[in-house]
Amino acid sequence: MPHEKDETFVDAGAYDGDTARAFAAWAKEWRHIYAFEPDPSNREKCGRTLQNLSPEKTTLFPYGAWKEKGALRFKNTGDWSSEVNEAGEFRIPVSSIDEEICDGRVTFIKMDIEGSERAALEGAEKTVQRNRPKLAICVYHKPEDILDLPEYILSLHPDYRLYLRHYSLISTETVLYCL
Repeated sequence: MPHEKDETFVDAGAYDGDTARAFAAWAKEWRHIYAFEPDPSNREKCGRTLQNLSPEKTTLFPYGAWKEKGALRFKNTGDWSSEVNEAGEFRIPVSSIDEEICDGRVTFIKMDIEGSERAALEGAEKTVQRNRPKLAICVYHKPEDILDLPEYILSLHPDYRLYLRHYSLISTETVLYCL
């Protein structure tokens, strides 16, 4: 995938910062990384990763990426499977990409947020329409996502080229790339 000089990356579901680290190596010269990670244990690990990358060029939001500001029930597992879940024992703050990044330039958005991708995309609607960033969106958490998310993204920007890539031998890790 080609990259531009001065990429700005939004990592929704930043986990321990592994994708931000991979992004920085791929982009080489980048402007900023915005990471959303509501799980406290994961956020601590992610914070260390971002500090090692470049503290002045990174922002770590202690929120879940969502369609609006609010609070939701959350299943906090301290690993990659933490998720918004009605049976969750914790409440976490959530906010939208549009709200937190406002009018900032965004060139790449990645979402791996355990089934909350649609809500987070709705919260990034203005950013997607304004910037037409590259998108890497997980579409395997809910059966309907593999059809609904591409349709929704094309409603925001019909000129995206869509690519689907599956990264495992089981039914997880299917990513929709929009270029």
